Amino acid sequence: MVGATQTKTCSCRKIKKTTKERSFYLQMITWGIVANSHDASIGVFDGHTPVWAGMAKDFSGKPNDPHLNWEMIQHLRIKEQLRPDKIVWYEYPRLKGLRQWWAGQGLNWKENNIPQYLSQWNIDLPIEYTKHHLSHAAYGYYTYPTTNDSCHTRWAIVVLDSIGEFECFTIWQGLGGNLRKVYSQRYPHSIGLWYSAMTQRLGLKPNAEEYKVCGMAAKGDPERFRKDIMDELFAKGFKKFPAIKF
Repeated sequence: MVGATQTKTCSCRKIKKTTKERSFYLQMITWGIVANSHDASIGVFDGHTPVWAGMAKDFSGKPNDPHLNWEMIQHLRIKEQLRPDKIVWYEYPRLKGLRQWWAGQGLNWKENNIPQYLSQWNIDLPIEYTKHHLSHAAYGYYTYPTTNDSCHTRWAIVVLDSIGEFECFTIWQGLGGNLRKVYSQRYPHSIGLWYSAMTQRLGLKPNAEEYKVCGMAAKGDPERFRKDIMDELFAKGFKKFPAIKF
């Protein structure tokens, strides 16, 4: 569940609600982290059980804060008494760097040096890496409320993200506690990046103010520019959809 596995496992120990009680029951503490891009956040697991989650912006006061901060780290270490035994990073930095190079963004090896990035907060621990879209899919599947029939139910999980390594759109099957990817669409054909580009085209801040576009769309006419958008911005005859024109 911590992101590095595709198998659903339940912890046999109940996590207490208070810090004092929780500290007595702690197993291996894992910090699952996404950062150094936008909306940095940490999810904390005791064994396979999620016990805490938060975003960097809630501690720094900076909207869409892409970086971790000392206030967040110290809150976890001191107030919550959740010092990590290992880190799971929700992205493969080498694949991300390869995609950035392929896209003409240069060699960003320093940006993708995760041990060096985490050393700013004296985090020197074993790091596991997991695919970004798998992390999204796992969050949606494993945190959904379970019932007696859940293990026999076939679930469809759709991940539409701007980009993760090379993937932009994936579909997963959840069954019996396991996740299996059944569809993948790769960069540059990303509906998420297109959404951010349209946000910028409207004079708003991409990767931050997409929610405003969503709010305005609710009051608009979805058919007014539909044909123009499909004809001018999406390629026809491409074997996968959505296919963006370049």
